[in-house]
Amino acid sequence: MPRLVFTKTALLALPVPAAGRVTYTDAKTPGLELRITSGGVRTFYVRRRVRGTGRVERVTVGRFPEVSVEAARRIAAGHVAALAEGRSVVAARRSAKARSVTLREVLEDYLAAHDLKPATRREYHDTAHRHLAAWLDRAVVEITRDDVERLHRTLSVRREAVRKDAMGRRRPVAVGGPACANRTSRILRALLNFAAAKYEDEGRPLLTDNPVRRLTATKAWNRVDRRRRRIERDELPAWLAAVDEERQRNPVAADFVELLIFTGLRRSEAARLRVADVNLRGRRFIVRDTKNRDDHELPVGPHVLALLARRVEAARAAGSEYVFPGPGRTGYLNTPHKAIQRIARASGVPFSCHDLRRTFATIAESLDIPAYSLKRLLNHRSEGDVTGAYVVIDVERLRPPMEMIERFILRTAGVAPTGGNVVDITAGGARG
Repeated sequence: MPRLVFTKTALLALPVPAAGRVTYTDAKTPGLELRITSGGVRTFYVRRRVRGTGRVERVTVGRFPEVSVEAARRIAAGHVAALAEGRSVVAARRSAKARSVTLREVLEDYLAAHDLKPATRREYHDTAHRHLAAWLDRAVVEITRDDVERLHRTLSVRREAVRKDAMGRRRPVAVGGPACANRTSRILRALLNFAAAKYEDEGRPLLTDNPVRRLTATKAWNRVDRRRRRIERDELPAWLAAVDEERQRNPVAADFVELLIFTGLRRSEAARLRVADVNLRGRRFIVRDTKNRDDHELPVGPHVLALLARRVEAARAAGSEYVFPGPGRTGYLNTPHKAIQRIARASGVPFSCHDLRRTFATIAESLDIPAYSLKRLLNHRSEGDVTGAYVVIDVERLRPPMEMIERFILRTAGVAPTGGNVVDITAGGARG
């Protein structure tokens, strides 16, 4: 390699190679080099052997002339001294970089590395930016057990805050609470576990302890009872009557909530049901890419078949690919909050979409439907259940349970079940 005494004038006068790169060494500072590329980029490096290892390290110092010759010599002297003592400069830099990784970077890397459902991705993003905002630009190695305990305790207390709605209006909302504190801490635990696995500090995990473990060790997790609200049997007549009343005003929303109670579908599954996945002739439908990523196929009884037939016909007339079209950018119906509120007021039965799924499951269990069939109806996996993993239930095996649940709901509500196949399933009503 060409050797010369580095000065600003001398380095600026060096020619740019036509191709490749040329490296020069400083005659004054051992190990200091300047590399010039065919693009005219001049970069200082230190190249020296790490004492005791036999390994040669090349460490970037900086670009010239942004980094002056004098500054490059000072930095190079420090690197050469470290290497002479057997300390790797590259490893030290990697360690410093790892120890400076922030919670924001961990969140971004976590979301990029995991194939999450959109709703789960939003939950992680929104929870982190809402409840962990003060920590996002903080190095994860600085998050302590005491920090986690204080955050969990603070979030466990429900309080009122002011937030802007979709129209930009400031409205009071309740934030925090036991469930919120647990959810935020679980997400933080997942992010820190990911950081421990992904990032290293000189060959060791960046985090040797997840500070969220403090909550388990001190039994500080909040007890949050599973929601149990459902529509009781004696409430079904008033509820279905209110749904019929709402159908005069908003038929799409009314049919939507009715489908939920008769099929046990999750709200998002019903909303994303496509016309092409409804087989009226076969009296069944398929929901694609569900929460557990499996397609979910269900048979339907006469009442639900009639409901789907009118929705499919209306969707085709509107040119929508979805059975329950909506005005938003997704093209399908979002949660019909106003319709739900009107039905609740008219019937005196408060409910949510998930309460309808819970009602379906409760009715199915009360009718002594076998456990594996019930799991299949609810699209629950049999993970951890070796026997269940071997049981494959054909969709037609589910038809008697589905029709049994349908008849029970209608009779309990005082509605005569639809008899037989009353839907026209000729060319216009066939699979679409």
